[in-house]
Amino acid sequence: MAKVITIATHKGGQTKTTTVKNLALSASEKGNTLMVDLDPQHNLSTWVGANLDKTIDDFFEGTPIENTITNIRPNLDIIGSSLKLEKISQNMIARNHREYIFKRGLSSVQDKYDYIFVDTSPSLGVLVQNAIMATDFLLIPLSQEAGGTEGLLDFVHLAEELIGEKPKFGLVATKVDKRKTVASKAIKADLAAFSLSEYLLNTSIPVDAHVDHANTAGMFLDEYDKNSEALHSYRELFDEVIKLI
Repeated sequence: MAKVITIATHKGGQTKTTTVKNLALSASEKGNTLMVDLDPQHNLSTWVGANLDKTIDDFFEGTPIENTITNIRPNLDIIGSSLKLEKISQNMIARNHREYIFKRGLSSVQDKYDYIFVDTSPSLGVLVQNAIMATDFLLIPLSQEAGGTEGLLDFVHLAEELIGEKPKFGLVATKVDKRKTVASKAIKADLAAFSLSEYLLNTSIPVDAHVDHANTAGMFLDEYDKNSEALHSYRELFDEVIKLI
């Protein structure tokens, strides 16, 4: 059965979608992998160049989840989304056991995959709650910029309240520029103050312009620049995360 890894945080600009895209690419080199776009902004669907027939929107409106899957390349599929998902999420608030809807649907396809990666919106809303309830491991990206840890402890506590126990989770430093150390030092100090230092993973993701260029082109990093420093780091991050699950 697939291991489910959700990439989530309440803050925007933390590279959630980029992390999902490149971790899923790394995972597809090891096994059958599925990406799920649970963000109404649907950047993941756009950045992988997906030609979608059905989306996760259709699942929440009653379509079997297996009928919403689109193949991207060997060993890599996606369940995409659209702006319509925002309206659907508003309507979900009135549904019973709303935070379990995605988990129940995903269970019907987990045996088909080795790894499932879930992208989320920068919020604490019902879609993020669905993703957290379905996950085996919660990965929280921390951009090495001012304010990167703002609200982090509250987000971890939300996940804990939803699950009923402390979730399995890790923090990954992203947008790391070794020439700029002030923000990184401040973030590490904040993590120490929050008693979260032990959750910071060893692997970090460097600033790499090729990442944004590949996203804009709707290409994967191994297609755009197979020698990308970030691509190597994402492969290392995948190996580290899987060992923690």
